[in-house]
Amino acid sequence: MGRSFSRAPEAKKQAILAAAVEIVAEQGLTASTRQIAQAAGVSEGTIFNHFVHKDDLLNALYLYIRQNWQAYLEKARLLLLTGRSTSDLDLSRAGIEGLHDRFRFLWSCYVEWGLERPAYIKTLDRLTPTGKLTRETRFKSVKLFPILGEILVGLWTIQDGDDIEKHWQDIFVYQVIMSVSNTTVSMIHSRSEAAQEGDFEEEKQRLYEAGFSILWKGLLGLVKDKFFAENVQKTYQEFFDGAGPKQSSKVSFLNNLKVENPHGKVKVSSDKMRQMKDLL
Repeated sequence: MGRSFSRAPEAKKQAILAAAVEIVAEQGLTASTRQIAQAAGVSEGTIFNHFVHKDDLLNALYLYIRQNWQAYLEKARLLLLTGRSTSDLDLSRAGIEGLHDRFRFLWSCYVEWGLERPAYIKTLDRLTPTGKLTRETRFKSVKLFPILGEILVGLWTIQDGDDIEKHWQDIFVYQVIMSVSNTTVSMIHSRSEAAQEGDFEEEKQRLYEAGFSILWKGLLGLVKDKFFAENVQKTYQEFFDGAGPKQSSKVSFLNNLKVENPHGKVKVSSDKMRQMKDLL
């Protein structure tokens, strides 16, 4: 049980959110605000000084978790850009290679972040399918991550006041990305408890690669199948095809795209990469 003590309002709010992560992870959404207050070391009334009602707290909790990931992602990005990371990804590359590396970086950070914070992943899993999250909260969540702008073109271009339901295709892809990511983290946690010690790292890597392969190949397939709204599809086409003066005389790179998976690593086949470079 937490202990009450004097703190500034913002510090109390952060303590409430931190406590809510643990309580919701353990007990689910039926956990009471009294339990959260006790864990945070504040009175129950203090919660309602910061949040209108419990659902307001849950929406703030969702963004609190996403902001924690944003901070983790930014730290990892700075390490990579300053050469202090062991990763060989290049976030500055153009074309499909660059998109692959940025998506891979995003995936890697999310999985490692989730493995370090299992309560955060469990709370997200409890919150996401309930219908308690408002459209505004989901919109704010996406906007926290500029790196998603190339992967979720439609959502990233939404302005305040726009009807985001018109972008249902992008919302669907975003939710699939989050679902597969959370499932991968949860499965790695599960296998860490069940696997023999010597086998765990191999199983972890297999799950890690499988999750990324599902998402990366899925994104390429959706673009190829023209799943997205016309204006968004055009942006993706230009990105993958390298739209320009040479394109009209060339066979579309996207329509002939094939993805190979040698040695467990996802990459675009070299002959298709050469086709892409010829288009640019």
